[in-house]
This record gives sequence, C-alpha cells and structure tokens, in this order.
Amino acid sequence: PLPIGLPGPALQDDIGQTRLPALLAGFSPAGRPHTIRVVSKRSIKRKLAKMSSRLTTLRAECIALEEQMRFLADDADDSAVRAMVADNTAVTREAREAREHAEAYRRQHERVVAEIDELARRQDELLDELVATD
Repeated sequence: PLPIGLPGPALQDDIGQTRLPALLAGFSPAGRPHTIRVVSKRSIKRKLAKMSSRLTTLRAECIALEEQMRFLADDADDSAVRAMVADNTAVTREAREAREHAEAYRRQHERVVAEIDELARRQDELLDELVATD
C-alpha cells in the first residue's frame, strides 16, 4: 500500500516492508546520497552573482537617467516659457517635443526603478533560499 500523500509507487524491500521511494529518501537507487542540495546552492550563488551585476548596471543607469531627467525638465520648462512668450506654432511644437522627451525619460526611469525593486526582492528570496540550504 502507498502511504497517503506520497507521490509515486512505494518500494518493497526483501522482507516485504513498504518503504519510501529512494528518490524521496534522499538516496539514489545505488545507495549514494543525492547532490541536489549542492547543485541547488551552486545555482543560487550563480543567480545571485548575475543579479548583483545586473543591479549594479541598473543603479548606474538610474543615476544617469536622473541627471538627464533634470536637464530635460529644465529644457522643457525653458521651451514652455519661450512658447508662451513667442506665441509661435514652431516654438510651441518645440516645447511640446521637449516635454514629451522629458516624459519619455521619466517613464524609462520608472521602469528601471521597478526592475531594481523586483531584482532586489528576488535577490532577498534567493538569499533566504541559500540560508535555508545550509
């Protein structure tokens, strides 16, 4: 009989007693311990290293975007003032394009910040997994 809640067939030993499948017990059929934990730990460390590198890149990109946003916002404000004073369609179009450009950089900044937050959350989860494997 299969114990309730266990997947797969139970194995019968030589004297007819039911025991857990070898895989669930943590040993290969040959009796050697599985190295899933070691591989998993190595995999987690590899993912953490990649994530750390990506976070560093994104943080640098975020700083650059913030500087560009400040410049573009100032430029858009100046263009808006020129458009009000000039009352000219070409200047008004230029002001609108400057505002749209600044807005595009703001949206990109928001995407980068969201990705940083998501990667930091995932990194915390991986660190928790790494601690749990010890």
